[in-house]
Amino acid sequence: MAFIYRYHIKNTKKRNEVNLLDFSEDIIGAIKSFYEENLKDCRVEKDYYEYKLYSNMGNRELRMFGRYLIRRCEGLNAIWEEIRQENTAFFVRKESEYYAFVYRDETEKNISLGVIDATDFNELERLSDQAVNYIKKYHSKFDLYPKHSDNELDINKLSIAFYMDIFDLYINEKNIREKYKSIRDAKLVLIKGYHQRDKRYTSVFVAPDVYRLRAPDGTVMRYDDNLIDGFRIKSIKIVNEEKLNTIIDAINYYIIPASSINNIHREDKKGINFVVHNVGQGLSTALTIDNEPFLYFDFGVSEGKNRFNLPKVMTVDVNRKPSIVISHIHRDHWFGICEFPKAFECDWYIPNQDREVLFIKRCAEIRISGGSISIISSSIQLSFGCVFVNEYSKHNRKRIPTHKHENGLAMRLKLYSSENKEVNILVSGDQRYDYMPDKYLKGIDILVASHHGGEYSWSCRGNVHDDIPDSTRLGKIIYSYGKDNTYEHPSKDCSYHKKGWTNEHRTPIHGDYCLK
Repeated sequence: MAFIYRYHIKNTKKRNEVNLLDFSEDIIGAIKSFYEENLKDCRVEKDYYEYKLYSNMGNRELRMFGRYLIRRCEGLNAIWEEIRQENTAFFVRKESEYYAFVYRDETEKNISLGVIDATDFNELERLSDQAVNYIKKYHSKFDLYPKHSDNELDINKLSIAFYMDIFDLYINEKNIREKYKSIRDAKLVLIKGYHQRDKRYTSVFVAPDVYRLRAPDGTVMRYDDNLIDGFRIKSIKIVNEEKLNTIIDAINYYIIPASSINNIHREDKKGINFVVHNVGQGLSTALTIDNEPFLYFDFGVSEGKNRFNLPKVMTVDVNRKPSIVISHIHRDHWFGICEFPKAFECDWYIPNQDREVLFIKRCAEIRISGGSISIISSSIQLSFGCVFVNEYSKHNRKRIPTHKHENGLAMRLKLYSSENKEVNILVSGDQRYDYMPDKYLKGIDILVASHHGGEYSWSCRGNVHDDIPDSTRLGKIIYSYGKDNTYEHPSKDCSYHKKGWTNEHRTPIHGDYCLK
């Protein structure tokens, strides 16, 4: 993401008289020379100028740039000399508007907002032109077009999705109840406010844009649920669904369906190892040969308010560009891409689910980095197992899935232990067992617990432990979660005990799990 700085002349009379476009060359030249590598993009309009920076600037640095701009531009300096006796500042920060997509976590105690610039999305034609021009700068470095055919992609939508800036705001339960209760059931809201540099505020997530992936700055700090992410909110109001659809349509480019998964054919099934990585409050599993992964099923790490339990060292490896399948579109199952940027160059396979705005941007970055995105909407057979799609609930065949934990992907494997014994493995991501076909739930030797050991069935909110597969005599269960996580996972381990899963491996205690 980039931080947006938008300025106009403080003196209202002069603001109405002066056309900043007359000074655009000097303004843009000053911005580029002052901010250099920290600058993403900049532009000048009649009544304001703006620039976008990868790092948030403090007030001291912003004032330094203001003085630098006036010194460099003789025309602006002359205007300032006219009004400086009556004004304390020449340019001031322009209050901005942002559209924010409203998302709720599984506990319903927090609301997260996926925030984008309203000025951009109120001027879609200009935004499209700006985005395309921005990407043209990197044609020599990135393959902009899809690998499969040259007519499957709306290049304007891909460009906008790649170019747009997104940041997260988290609003805790107290603020929802006292200040923002009107947005609890909203899908899109309009926020007035601006980013600010304040030591009391922490940045939840700052990811590098794709062309900076070779040297990401890793700027991620601990979440504090008493604060809103370095952003001063002045007002919030609900936006109608028509505007929501307009924005989604502007960025929702076509993703091809998958009939197979690249890079998975292996003649020697007995040489394949299965690994569950210790990634904190998330899930990342791999299939490897000679310690080199060729397929990941889920690629998550701790993020957001659970960032604090991210392990300092992780053994995830994507240097040889393995294929990556994700069970469902929740961040703790794909956010590893922000920790291991080489994953942007991999082939990704996702379920046919609604995509939140940040994930849409990440997919665009994958495409432009040389990777690919495909949708798995029907089961895919592997030489050593199957990636399958959830179907209907055994408790109510007519019930339509209402949650991403019900209509995603799971994986069933048949591998071999170091003693050359056949081992049946089920990796369900967060998918609920009552939505899985019975044939995939029988004879399981190794079970990666659904939802980090949390809710595992739609019916009765997980109290129906019969939905859990039976353990075989030597069965082992693996709980992948982060220590002291905010969801209290694993919360249903007693239900697993009732089905015989007492031989446990817990990633925050035991580290990575390896079959061999």
